[in-house]
Amino acid sequence: MKKTDLKTLLAILLMAVISVSLTACGDDKNDEPDTDYSSLVKGVWWTNAELFTDDEDEPWIVEEINFASSGKVTYMYTVDNIWGVIAEGNYSIDGNKITASYTSVSVYDKYGNSGTVVGFTDKKQKTVTYTIVSCNGQKLVIKDESRGITLTLTDRKLL
Repeated sequence: MKKTDLKTLLAILLMAVISVSLTACGDDKNDEPDTDYSSLVKGVWWTNAELFTDDEDEPWIVEEINFASSGKVTYMYTVDNIWGVIAEGNYSIDGNKITASYTSVSVYDKYGNSGTVVGFTDKKQKTVTYTIVSCNGQKLVIKDESRGITLTLTDRKLL
């Protein structure tokens, strides 16, 4: 083999190696499709972490959110099944963000008076952004951006 043929062959081989290595260095963007949360969050979700307390002085607190197929949302926060918040409105989902616009809000404190409970004020509209941390259809973990807390909701019931 001539020297020029060897140089040409080495040049072609080098170019092939470089092109393969550059192809392997793609961007770090995750090419997996985004999760479609719109079907996973539909249903009634609730948390009752304080339901099974042995201390009778501890309140029984339940938070429930119903994301209906129609785009309607209902939020309920009850203490001892007597007082709390009932808020209704509409919701939309964009990526991992749920925006709930509560247009009908009823709040009652433990004495039956209207007021403010968990950031909701009686008869005052409120918009809440929930960031979905995770959702697998059985367990929904969302961050309530208005209160800065994370809720773990389970016991999903489809209506």
